[in-house]
Formats: sequence, structure tokens, C-alpha cells
Amino acid sequence: MDNELPLFDLADHIYRVLSVQQQNVYLKHILSALVYSAPLDGESSDALEVFGDYQWEPRPGVDSGLFDDLLEKGHSGSMDPGQLDQFMDMVTATGQVHLYFWIRKALGVLKE
Repeated sequence: MDNELPLFDLADHIYRVLSVQQQNVYLKHILSALVYSAPLDGESSDALEVFGDYQWEPRPGVDSGLFDDLLEKGHSGSMDPGQLDQFMDMVTATGQVHLYFWIRKALGVLKE
């Protein structure tokens, strides 16, 4: 038993022969480890601090009035973390996005 590889080491070696379902489970574990890592904890604060550095674009079909209101709050520095989360859910991935946008997307995938 001493020369058996831990599950993740083994999966690294045989990833290409894993079923798609096994690959998805493995990738979700990796994504979870990244998203919940300490270095990412401050990304929402950073997103609020540098909000004005981005050219945010709304996803098609979102409430444009609400998007514009939140956009203005972000630019004026009066957006709170809950509003930031709401705003990130309204943003398209094809425009400029902060890392926090991708963290929110990853959290959504992990909840499924």
C-alpha cells in the first residue's frame, strides 16, 4: 500500500483516460481549491477599489436601468459588496471583467 499514489496524483497521471464524469469531478475539486484559497479572499474588495478601471458591459436581457444604477454606484465608490455581487451577475464575459467575476462564476458552478 505504501507505493500507491493518492487519488489526485493518480488522476494527474491518467487524466486522459478518465471518463468525462470523472474528469469533471476532478476539475471541480481543483476549482474548489482555487476559489476557496486565501489569496482570493480579498478580490471583492479589490474589484470595488478598481471598479472604474474596467469597461463593464451588460449581458443581453438584463435590466438596463438597474445595470446603469449599479454602474454609477461602482464608479462613485458607493457600491456595497452585495450590490457588487448583483452587478457581477449582470455583466457579460465578453467585455472587460475583474477576477472577481470569474470567482463568482466558479462559485455558481460549484453549487450545481
